[in-house]
Parts: sequence; C-alpha cells; structure tokens
Amino acid sequence: MAILLRGGRIWTGDPRNPWAQSLAIQDGRILAVGGDREVLQSLASRCPTLDLEGHLVVSGLWDAHIHLFEMAMARRQVCLTGCRCREELLEKIRAAARANPGTGPLLGWGWTSSDWSDRRLPDRHEIDRALGSERPALFLRSDLHSGLASTSALRRAGYLDPPPEIEGGMVEVGADGLASGLVLEMALGPLRASFAPPGKEEVRQALAETLAWLHSLGITAICDQRLKDHSEGPLCRQALAVLEGEGRLATRVVSNLAFPELEGPLPVLTGEFLRLGHVKLFADGSLGSLTARMFEPYQGQPANRGIWLTEPRGLRQEFALVSSRGLPLSVHAIGDEAVRFCLDLLAGLPRRRGGALHRMEHAQTIAEEDLGRLARLGVVASMQPTHLLDDLELAEAALGTRTRLLYRFRSLLEAGTTLAFGSDAPVADPNPFLGLHAAVHRQRPERMERGAWNPAERISLEEALRAYTYGPALACGLGDRVGRLAPGMWADLVVPDGDLFAMAREGERLDGVRPLLTVAGGQVVFRRDP
Repeated sequence: MAILLRGGRIWTGDPRNPWAQSLAIQDGRILAVGGDREVLQSLASRCPTLDLEGHLVVSGLWDAHIHLFEMAMARRQVCLTGCRCREELLEKIRAAARANPGTGPLLGWGWTSSDWSDRRLPDRHEIDRALGSERPALFLRSDLHSGLASTSALRRAGYLDPPPEIEGGMVEVGADGLASGLVLEMALGPLRASFAPPGKEEVRQALAETLAWLHSLGITAICDQRLKDHSEGPLCRQALAVLEGEGRLATRVVSNLAFPELEGPLPVLTGEFLRLGHVKLFADGSLGSLTARMFEPYQGQPANRGIWLTEPRGLRQEFALVSSRGLPLSVHAIGDEAVRFCLDLLAGLPRRRGGALHRMEHAQTIAEEDLGRLARLGVVASMQPTHLLDDLELAEAALGTRTRLLYRFRSLLEAGTTLAFGSDAPVADPNPFLGLHAAVHRQRPERMERGAWNPAERISLEEALRAYTYGPALACGLGDRVGRLAPGMWADLVVPDGDLFAMAREGERLDGVRPLLTVAGGQVVFRRDP
C-alpha cells in the first residue's frame, strides 16, 4: 500500500537532495522524494494523501545509547529526579514508603547531588528512618554508577560488616566502621542482584509501554546498551523477540551484547526491527560519580583520578577477543586517560570495513592530541548531549579549566569523526529535542540568557540532526537502509510541531518541540490528538 505526504518542508538528510516538498511511501519503504508534481507522477495509482500543511519533516530519530531494560523498569520504580537537596531526597523516600507500606523491597532511581549546595548524601541510618520500617531498599543515582542502600539491603548482600573490597567498585565505610550506605560501580552488581528480577510478562509489558512512549518523542530506532556484568540482555531480547513475533515491535532495536555473553552461542537477530549490535566493554566510571579515569586528579580530591571498571590488562584481552570473533565493539570511556587507552587499543585492531563500526561510548573528555584519532581509526563517537546540561556545575567544580576538554562536538566533527547521539536513558532524559537543544545551544533551556557553555564546541542544527539520524545508522551498519529520506530507504520519519531550523537560527529553545506524527516502516506509530 502506498501513501503520499505532500506540501511540507522535508529535510531528507541526503546531501544530493537535501530538501523536498513531497514524499511517497510504498510497502514500508520510501518510493520517491522531491517536488509535489514529481512525486505524484511516481505513483502508479491514487493513494491516501496527507497534507503536511507546510510542516517540517525529518528522518526518524535514533537514540544511539539507551538502556532499554533499565528505562522500562525505572518507569515502574520510585522516581527521585529533581531533588534539590538531601532533605528533598529523603522526603521523596518517605513518600514512596507511605505509598508502598510494609516491609517489601523498594527500588528507586534518578537522584543526583551535582547541583546541591551541600553535597553530603544521606547515610543508611537516615534512609532507614525515612523508610519507617526494616526493609531492603536501593536508590540509584541518575548515572547508575552509584546508589544509596538501606541497612537491610546491605546486610542481605553481605556488605554491612565488614564492607568487602570489590575490584572496580567500592562500598563506602562510615564512621562506625560499617557500610555507610553509598555503593559505587561494580559493587552495585551483587547488591542489585539480591532483589528479585521481574517476571517475563512484566518485562514484555514494560518494554512495549516504553517503546510506545519513545514513539511519542519521535524515536523510531535505538541502540540498546548493556551494563557491565549484568545479565538483563537475554531477558530483554527474549521479550523483544516475542513482541516482534506478535507484530507489536515497531521500533528498530539494535541490541548489544554484554562481554560475558561471548562464552555461549550468539543470538541470531537479523530482522527488520530486531538486530544484534556491538559487544559492550567498559573502561572507567562516570564523571557524575567522580570515577571517570583522568590523567590528573579531581579538584579537591588529590588522591582521586577515578577508577578502571576493567583493569587495563583485562581490557586489552577483551578487545583482542572481540576482534578475533569478528565483532564490532562498543567501549564505555569517559575520562581522558580512559579515552586515550582505548584509542591505543583500537589502533592495534584491524580497521572494520563494511558493516557496523567500532564505537566509543560517551567520549566526554578528550585531550587535544587525541581529537583526530577517532576519525583516523574509523571509530564512531557515540555521545549524549543532554549529559552536558547535567554536568555544568559538577564539571566546573571537579575539573576547573579542564572543562574545555568536555563534549567536543565541533572539534570532533572538524576532525572528520562520525557522531552518533543518544541519551543514556534512564541516566538522562531521552527527549531528543532536549538533546538537539544541548548540541546547538550548549546551555540549559531555562538559563539561555547566560550564553553557550564553551561556545566554540557548538554545532549547527543540521549537524546535530545528522548525529540523531544517519550517524547512528552508519555506526550500526545500516546506513544504506535508514537514517535518510531517500528512495529505497526504510520509511521512518517524524513531523515535529515546530520548525527546528528557524528556531535554531533565532536562538530559540528546542526542548519543547514534540512530534505531531511519527512513522516507522511506513506505519503511523504515533499521532498527536487534535
């Protein structure tokens, strides 16, 4: 079946034909793009027509770095975002305990102390009092790299007395010699595993609801990332495969593997909507938790240069094994030392030619001498512009003048690097229009009067859109099938309610833009009610 979209301003993303008025779709693919008369003549017979009424149309947006399982589960947990101080965090925990009475487990996520004037965190005793009863509880920081646990949860995981030493992680010790309640990095794994996992039907329903919500944001494709040494990947893929088999999967999901999954047979995923992606590796921690591995210590913490989530020797072995299997790798590297070490390892691997490309996830802090290396090695910089907005105060306090090394979008593009933008949700807001705002304006929407943060690294709207469309497709080896509105490509597109190009030119906020229509595979998957 064919459908004609006409009378719009269509940004195709195709450098040979960047702008058009009409677009024809047939059997899930784009049949023709061009002027109204030209596209109409390409159709063999009459078909349903949608008058775009001058609205902008862009290719379907990707989230090149999302934790789909965690996002879906987080939407069913206690939301702790927006807490402006420790007392507000504790009050939200009290409210959650009142809403969920009893002694059953309580899980939450989303707090951050980065912009608190007093960054002291609640300890386990304060959390216990807020809960009002003896119950296991874990509240993850927004970046998922640290969490606050109740006494019951710490005891159940064997973390209370004495707190164990864990490679690549830490259980903070309080003044009494017992665990304080703060748990970081690899120490989170056993603690999270002590909570019962969700059932298969709950996972399927949560994923379906979350993917439908992403459609309402204009997202038609995602790169589903893994957490280090977590086993949620197979459960997530099984649920997605069921949805695909039932014809209920209308988001293109490129599902990454956790490194331990290489020990068994690899899943075979080659469908139009569910495909196998990269092997996820981890170098260091996060900037928000001050565990990203840096060449120089964090300001005010002369003994802290961050940590290695995987020790260099082990990381070298993992790179070699992934490469020997002929698989593309996706490595988490945030601090400048971690970025350089991973680039050194990538330089020793055969360059990938055809198919998915090697990726560096986050690449937040890049030394001057390493800027051109990603392009030379054919490595995609998978970055999250919304993290820039979250890190403004923290970065200034923790890095001082080194903030010039952060989020170097312009410098990377000028060096010839392919950018693939995403959100890292649930760590950050998955709204891609907020991400476009961050990349173009480099300032929080509510304080635009302050001007751009490190303005030399701003990029244009067109460059940012390309990083949300074609860049991720290229990274996944799908650049010939999706990411541009051109004949023969999969028909994924979005009709936003604002002219992004005009708004960007006028210096207006972009975060409030929302889709009027989202189309995936030629089917309308979201339409805003009039």
